[in-house]
Amino acid sequence: MMRANFSRLMLVGFLLASLLPIYWMLNMSLKTNEEIIGVMTMWPAKLTFDNYITIFTGESWYSGYINSIIYVALNMVMSVTLALPAAMRFHVIHFWVTSICSSGY
Repeated sequence: MMRANFSRLMLVGFLLASLLPIYWMLNMSLKTNEEIIGVMTMWPAKLTFDNYITIFTGESWYSGYINSIIYVALNMVMSVTLALPAAMRFHVIHFWVTSICSSGY
């Protein structure tokens, strides 16, 4: 019983530590620049979505979006191109080992 409670406590602690950066980014994105530079607060004093409007409508951000899309597409193609033959080879090796073990050699 004590071990189960300790495991749950560790799991909750790990979950909170994992979610902290996400909370921090969301919290900072909803603050004004003055509030970010000023006193640290746990919650935005004045909730604003101006940062999101700037990112999604500003023309200077488009090249970053295009670069990210190109990078992700190339990374996906390279990963599948390299992983598919490797996965097929691992399957053949597994089948070969299984057939040797089951035949009695």
